[in-house]
Amino acid sequence: MIQHRNGLLTVLLAVLLLWVAGCKPAEMMTDRTGMGYVLVQPGSFDMGGQWAQDSAGAMQPVHQVGLTKPFYISATEVTVAQYFAFCQATNRQRPIEPPWGWQDNLPVVNISWYDALAYTEWVGGRLPTEAEWEYAAKGGHLSQGHTYSGGNELQEVGWFTPANSTNSGRPQPVGGKQPNELGLFDMSGNVLEWTNDWFMEDYYANSPAQNPQGPGIAEKKVAKGGSWNMPQGFMHQPAMRLPYYPYEIYVNVGFRVARNK
Repeated sequence: MIQHRNGLLTVLLAVLLLWVAGCKPAEMMTDRTGMGYVLVQPGSFDMGGQWAQDSAGAMQPVHQVGLTKPFYISATEVTVAQYFAFCQATNRQRPIEPPWGWQDNLPVVNISWYDALAYTEWVGGRLPTEAEWEYAAKGGHLSQGHTYSGGNELQEVGWFTPANSTNSGRPQPVGGKQPNELGLFDMSGNVLEWTNDWFMEDYYANSPAQNPQGPGIAEKKVAKGGSWNMPQGFMHQPAMRLPYYPYEIYVNVGFRVARNK
């Protein structure tokens, strides 16, 4: 019940902030854990980016992508409490505890891509495609073209490691920073997030112009969004994409849930 109320409070906060900003909030819903979701309307956007740090060209070329169907995406990353409810209901083993310990409202980490997929199916959802994730992070049809998800100053919208810091810290409770135009939290920083797509460096050169699903199969999966243990920079921009082994676990990778309309 506590976790359900916390999820609803996060959604209500997003609605309030959107009204204050003069934006009409998207349609919302909740699932069995109390997780709040926002409805993302169809639209087109420029996917990818061009930065000198992207030596392999994995984020290039920048190309226009159209998403033709509405979908829901969770307002926050899946929390420890929500994931543990899944473990209890399905007799699944809990993940390895990170160095900072477990806290109910932190994003869950140390879960593989397959663990994340199993959770999404349990709540009646799925993992977002890379294109859906990036479109939503950029604000969808309400996008104002911010550098990061929700603003141009990373400290206002995400958690990261400050320059010259000797302590990389840890993730923070979800929903603690400013949301983006759709009312989505922590899509720049806090933890990286699994997407459904397989990773190939040259995929953007050949990807479909509408509803791309990623290559058929590859070695690694795409994670997006930057994390608490990365320094401020292009790694936290929505176009960033990193390859991670789907069967491995990482202290800086979590996920959020998508659902069909």
